[in-house]
Parts: sequence; C-alpha cells; structure tokens
Amino acid sequence: MNPVRVFPLKFNELQNTQSTSSSPQLKKKPTQKLIEKPFLLNMSPILNGQSPIKGKFNVKRLTVIPKQEEKFQLAQQQRPSQSTSSSPKKRVISGANYAESQSPMKLPNLRRADTQLNNNIQNKDETLQEMKSSKRKDTTTDGTPSQQIRGSIIKLISESAPDSRPSVSRAKLASQTVEQEVKPKVSSQMVMLHGRSTSQATLVNTFILDNEMQDYVNLYHSKSQAGQNGQGQTKTNQDSIIITNNLGGIKNRYIFSVCDGHGVYGHYVSQLVKKLLPNIIDQQLKSNIGMQEKDIGENHYASITKAMTQSFQKMQKDLSNCGIDVTFSGTTCSLVLISGPHLWCANIGDSRAILIQQQNNQKWKTIELSNDHKPDLPEEYKRIISSKGRVEPYISENGEMIGPPRVWLLHDQIPGLAMSRSFGDYVASTVGVSCEPEIIHYRMNANQAFLVVASDGVWEFFSNDEIQKIVVSHWQPNMTAKKLSEICDQIVKLSTQRWHQEDEVVDDISIVIAYLQKT
Repeated sequence: MNPVRVFPLKFNELQNTQSTSSSPQLKKKPTQKLIEKPFLLNMSPILNGQSPIKGKFNVKRLTVIPKQEEKFQLAQQQRPSQSTSSSPKKRVISGANYAESQSPMKLPNLRRADTQLNNNIQNKDETLQEMKSSKRKDTTTDGTPSQQIRGSIIKLISESAPDSRPSVSRAKLASQTVEQEVKPKVSSQMVMLHGRSTSQATLVNTFILDNEMQDYVNLYHSKSQAGQNGQGQTKTNQDSIIITNNLGGIKNRYIFSVCDGHGVYGHYVSQLVKKLLPNIIDQQLKSNIGMQEKDIGENHYASITKAMTQSFQKMQKDLSNCGIDVTFSGTTCSLVLISGPHLWCANIGDSRAILIQQQNNQKWKTIELSNDHKPDLPEEYKRIISSKGRVEPYISENGEMIGPPRVWLLHDQIPGLAMSRSFGDYVASTVGVSCEPEIIHYRMNANQAFLVVASDGVWEFFSNDEIQKIVVSHWQPNMTAKKLSEICDQIVKLSTQRWHQEDEVVDDISIVIAYLQKT
C-alpha cells in the first residue's frame, strides 16, 4: 500500500474549509505564501533609535515561507541582538511562533538566543546587587564626586524599567492633603516621599553630595475659610494662599505665603499676587544671586534683601497697570522663602509668620519671623506723618474713638487703612503706606519645627503661645499629613468660635503649616 502524506492545516485555512464534506480533500500546498500576521515582538525599551509607545507592540511582519535551503539563513537573521527585558515572565523569544510547527533547523538558534537573554538578565541582577552593596560610596579619595556609580544606576534604571517611572503631577496646590503616612528614607537608589504636598508625591534622589542641599520640608497643609457678615451670611473669601515647591527648579526651595485682601476688590488683588509673585521672586533671585544650587544663607543677606524688595516693588507696579481698581483695595502678604535650613520672611501688613521649633531640652520655642505693621508703631508712624498723613482711630460723630489706629489723609476721612504696609491701596500709598517688605532671616537649628503662616483671622484673637500649644499637642515623632490636617482644622474652628464670641462679623481665616525635619 502506498503511504499517504498528510499536510497539517493552519488555523486560518481550517476556518475556510467546509465541514460538510465527509472526507477532507488534500490540497497541494503552495511553495511560497505571504502571511500577514504578528511575527516579531520586541520588548526592548529602544528599537531602531526610537522608544516604543507604551501599551503597543512593535511588530514586524511580511514573512515568506522559505525553501528548505533558505531556512538556516532566515533563522540567523531573526536572532535577537540583545534583550533588555528585566522580567523573565515577560520575555518573548524573537522568531518563535507557537501557533505553527517549527522547523528543527531553528531550535538551536532559539536555545542560543534564550541563553544570551538569561546572561543579560543575570548581568543586570549582579550590577544591581553591586550598587546596593556600595552603601552610597560615591566619592573618591580626593573628595571629588565619582560619576561611575551614579552613571551605572541611571543607566540601569533607564534600561530595565522604562515604563515604571511615576509621572509627577505638577498640579496647583489647594487646601487638600494626601492621607498618607511619611515613611522613613531607606537606603536605595530612589525613594518616594509621601504626603509632601497636597496633590503629589515628589521623587527625591537620595544621593546628596552637599549637606547644605538637604530638603527640610517634610509635610505641609493649608486651609482657608470665608468669613461672615453681620447677618451671618458667608461673604467672598478675600484671602489667598501661596505654596510653591522646587522654586527655580531647585528641589529644596519653597514659598509659603498668605495674602489677606481688603476693600471692594481685595480678592482680585490677592489672587493676582498669588499668580504673579512667585515667578517675580524667582526671576529676581536669578538676577541677584544667579542659578547656584547651594542654599542661600546669611552670607547672601544683601542680595536676598535686594531681590525681595525689587520683587515686591514690581508686584506693586503690575497691580497699578493690571486694570483692577486699587484705589481703596489691596492685600497684605506674609511670605516665607525656605532654602534648606534657611528661612527668609518678607512681610507687609498684619498677616504673620512664626516658627515653632523643638530645642535640645525637648522644649518648644516660638520664633517670630515677622512683625505686624500697624500705623502706630514708631517707625511706621514717623513715615506716615512725614508723608503728610494722619494716624488715629475712627472718630464717631460724638467724638468717640472706635477701633484700632488707622491711616487717613491729612484733611479727609479716607482711606482709614488699619495697616501701614500693603500691596495696592493707591490712596493710602500717597501718605506713606509702603509696599517695601520687612525682611527677617532665621537659620533653623533644631531637628524638627513647624512653620505657621496665617492671616489676621487667626491672629486677631490668638497669641503666638496659644497657637504653639495647639500645634505641639498634635506633634508625634512620625508626623503624618492627617495630623497636620487636624492641626489646621482645629485652629480654624477655634478662631471662628472666638470671632462669634468677640464680634458681630467673622473675618476670613487662612492658615498654612509646614513641618520641617532634619534628617
């Protein structure tokens, strides 16, 4: 009997074959056929000099079934040059198609390709273990930084996990916070600090070449609440909170600020200051001290004072040309620039900034970073009087003095401003009300501290010591964002109660608290 030669049917051909026939018909297999189906799957992060699109395959097809004598040459061309996949489970051997019966000519080549891939993965694992065991010994004997280890780590991360890098949100910071605990820094290549901001977690490189570049800001949270008029109705919130991290692209520079608007258009003024002032400060810092990466300390006092003063003056000029009516409207601004352990406070008006830090004896102490600019202060009073202004409380028709001292024109009962420095306030600026900030520098010398910046909605009925007691009562060695949120909520709640007890109205209440820790 003559033997019958059976040809295996492919999946696509089997679907096109009619099943009604009782006996399948043998068809002659064509010598060459163009198959358009996925053939080559490359998991490398770089292919032909281009990065593949995440979630899509880089597929090469147009495979021709070769003749018997051409199979060996085709198998040589399909050998992968190098695989950079770091996970054996995701490894795909180029040229292998498990839906078809493979020619014995290809098997040795596949074994060699698989062996080469395993060797690459083993080499990367050995490199990773070597990096971990180095314990950050990234300096040479002469004290200069060594680039070899850092370069190897960067290359390893970029090659082995190109799609695993977190996308860092740059969204604007509001009054929410991340409900996550701050985990201690671990000895690894890269670590993620949780709860660093209200809308993002920041990726921080632990290879610190200079202790002065250490990031002291561990957590921060803010809250703002609109006030109420005499009828108990909620009014427009004229306060604005400014939080800026990585100022000028430098990782340990922050701005924390509170602006308390006043007048009919005070909310527009404070919002414009929030929008423009951080960029203005960044530009002035670059102009006066350059693009240096080191912290700006007391040796830069003259340059910082000049940069901050010019920033506030430019902000005042922009307000006069922005289209907002600032005749009787303006805002305070208490702003703290943090650069490593150095805190620079630039303040105008009666918003306030304090630092509550733990001493070596475990006791807490409050340091005033700003002074309330009231018109009756000796220096403020002298400047206003020399500008032909007048300082006195509001006088009723029967001659009774009501409220705090205010700034008036010499012969008119306007504007009646209860502060001696501010943004805007055109009429008041003609009689000595200034936008020049008072600048105070302080270097943090404690392991942990709280920075508190708030509007006079808090400070009107609370002293510094009272705020210190509230803050310290919530302190714990491992501070969390939730704890910081509880501090803000309690201070806002207690301030509202004080306003209801002491006055018919409730002022806008805004506060931002940053937890600073030396690691």
